[in-house]
Amino acid sequence: MDATGNVLQVLLALAAVIGLVLVCAFAARRMLGGAVQGGGGQINVLAVRPLGTRERLVLVEVAGEVTLLGVTQNQITALREVPAGAVERMPAPPRFADALNRLMHRNT
Repeated sequence: MDATGNVLQVLLALAAVIGLVLVCAFAARRMLGGAVQGGGGQINVLAVRPLGTRERLVLVEVAGEVTLLGVTQNQITALREVPAGAVERMPAPPRFADALNRLMHRNT
């Protein structure tokens, strides 16, 4: 009976850890606004600025043209064309694997 209790305790702890990882992944996706760094495509997300829980401004570059978009839950609206020279290039956001690796080795 004692071994069964230990196994159950380990399984519950494992489920809690997996649940925590899923919650963190969901929160990271929400904070990044779903912006994913593409691999050499024609569309680049230059900046994202949240305005509310479901509204944000997104600065995108498509085929060399920079556009400011207003994104809500129901629609996307092109707000303004921005001269390409007026936009300061932002560094790419760190990949999750790199950030996790830095955190793991920081305490070592």
